[in-house]
Amino acid sequence: CKPGDSIEVDNAPTYFGQLGLKAMFSAHGMTVDVNANFRTDPKDIVIHLPWFVTPQNATVDGRPMKAMNHRLVVPSVARRIIVTWAPRQNAVNLSYGEAVDQFVKEYSNRYQEFLREGASQQKHVARY
Repeated sequence: CKPGDSIEVDNAPTYFGQLGLKAMFSAHGMTVDVNANFRTDPKDIVIHLPWFVTPQNATVDGRPMKAMNHRLVVPSVARRIIVTWAPRQNAVNLSYGEAVDQFVKEYSNRYQEFLREGASQQKHVARY
């Protein structure tokens, strides 16, 4: 997600009852507001963090929490989770738009080469 984006889930049915949340993203992290209506409280709620960031700080309802293995394990009564992070060094941009742009560029170049040189005996193989 890009800064300013959000993901919202309303009244999702779970084994424990209904769960709603809104995750709002900034350049340096995210804030998740949880609205749970559990019949039976689960032991914890697990928040998985993006692989392409390095977690720096996290708070759950104002209390410090440590991320482990790119996960936050928070109590089921948590209502606000705030996570700050930094972009991971050398992380590849794997957005859909970027992948399509790279594909179009690569195959446009291959087609232009084919028009200039015709079919060659050797096939080009690229691994991504």
